[in-house]
Amino acid sequence: MIFISALAAIIPSLIQSKFILATEAIKLDFKKLDIVQGIKRLVDKRALKNLFKALLFLAIFISSCYFFIQSYQSTLLFTQRKTIWHIIYDWRILTLKFVLFFLLFSLPILFLDALCEYFLHHSEMKMEKHEVKREYKENEGNPEIKSARRGAHQELLNAETKQAIAQSSMILANPTHIAIGIYFDPDNSILPLVAVRMANQYALAVQAYAKQIGIPIVRNIKLARQIYHRYRLYETVVKQDLLDVIDIFIWLKQVEMAAILENSPIETENSEQKL
Repeated sequence: MIFISALAAIIPSLIQSKFILATEAIKLDFKKLDIVQGIKRLVDKRALKNLFKALLFLAIFISSCYFFIQSYQSTLLFTQRKTIWHIIYDWRILTLKFVLFFLLFSLPILFLDALCEYFLHHSEMKMEKHEVKREYKENEGNPEIKSARRGAHQELLNAETKQAIAQSSMILANPTHIAIGIYFDPDNSILPLVAVRMANQYALAVQAYAKQIGIPIVRNIKLARQIYHRYRLYETVVKQDLLDVIDIFIWLKQVEMAAILENSPIETENSEQKL
């Protein structure tokens, strides 16, 4: 009977773990004898959850035994009047029924335990507010990480796209989602056309490469979205969008002239054109 009870308690755990045995758990670890760590483990959420689960399984086992005895009381009492082979057969059937009885009662607990494990896992994976700030500060201030990020961005762009960026007169950007390379050559009567059209991580790569080679980047969220959705690659910008783009080019020329007069470098990055 003890073996049957142990089997009834082990089977649900094996089913829950998909019959994967944790061999690391049986290794001797003297660090677990630390009193301070032991107290921390006592008040840990997972420890409390396991304690509550063990108590529930104990209650379910006792309840299963009670209901099983009540349901098969007559069969259990009359086994003593049967032959040894009939007794073995009856107990085999009763044992199987008891195990199924216990598993049926254990299903809600297994479901709740899996749900708790899911939420506990996500809770443990979350970082504290100060940890997020520290990681952001380290990543943003680390030149090696910045260099690796720029390299990753450049790997997203092929040679043809880089050449199109280099030939663009400016990059019209919606800061993190859209990058439009505009080619404009008024001296040869070429109207503004879409030379580069990228979104998401490719847009960030376009902006990073344009900044590296000195192509002006103008941030205008509304106009960048309009051109991205209205035009395909190598299409000419027309109507009101054409006037808006020309206004930006006029503004860029004014910035260039002011920079020449003041003998200072041009700073168009992070600028927002308001039309």
